[in-house]
Amino acid sequence: MSGVKAARPILSRNHAEARRRVISLYRACHSSVDLTVPVLHARLREEFRKNKDIKDLRIIDLLIHRWQNELLEVAHLWKSDTHVMDFFREDYRPEKPKDFLDKFLSGKQ
Repeated sequence: MSGVKAARPILSRNHAEARRRVISLYRACHSSVDLTVPVLHARLREEFRKNKDIKDLRIIDLLIHRWQNELLEVAHLWKSDTHVMDFFREDYRPEKPKDFLDKFLSGKQ
């Protein structure tokens, strides 16, 4: 395959540097959360661990860039508190009633 060229990583030169950048970003996100509720820190940790098996440096760099932008938007108040809390509330929303009996018991008609 003479026409195929290996893609160069965007920012990180190797996995050690990418790992260092991810840990630095995690610490920055962790320290920027004003609330010290363990649930919020656990949710943040869960988001980072969701991508722990990614080995491609380009994808790691892309995810780091996205998270840095998210952190910047929150730090500059370009995202309101509601946007931030929606991110943390995602897993804790109650289930919607499915059938008549569930709706009746929850008070919805």
